[in-house]
Amino acid sequence: GQLMASFEYMLKDFVAKGIDLVDANDERLKGEKWISVDVERVLFQRVAQVSVGALLVHPTMGWHDPEQVNERFKNLFDKALVLKDEVPHLKRLWLLRHTVAHNAGFLTGPDAGRLALPELKESVVAIDAEYLEEAFWFLCPIAKRMARDSGKALLMKWLRNLGPQGSDW
Repeated sequence: GQLMASFEYMLKDFVAKGIDLVDANDERLKGEKWISVDVERVLFQRVAQVSVGALLVHPTMGWHDPEQVNERFKNLFDKALVLKDEVPHLKRLWLLRHTVAHNAGFLTGPDAGRLALPELKESVVAIDAEYLEEAFWFLCPIAKRMARDSGKALLMKWLRNLGPQGSDW
């Protein structure tokens, strides 16, 4: 559960920090339906100082859906984050995270069906060190791609918006 929670936080915080640091995506963000200001969510932030980006992004849902993540990254950074062949594996990791976090590792019948492993219904998942290591190495290229490609796209948008700065710049 913790590995996927950290992965989700990384996705959200990358977008949040981008919002905080540059205004290159401000116009696009205004049209994003997945971001909305909810008074209750804002009031919950009272306990800790948060940035504008964190306030907008961290309370949002949909980060467990690779297609939604890809749509968000395409809209903000002009390129999908998760490769097509990674999507089913990432969906499986999110479902296992759900099983651990919400069902104490008990794999319900519907969740076993979603995993396409009906024979495992009503069993307990065994997540060992080997599995966690494989999951970690699976997620690493996605994280590197985010930093490299999405980071570069954001930087290039920001630099383009600066325009000519003159000789004193």
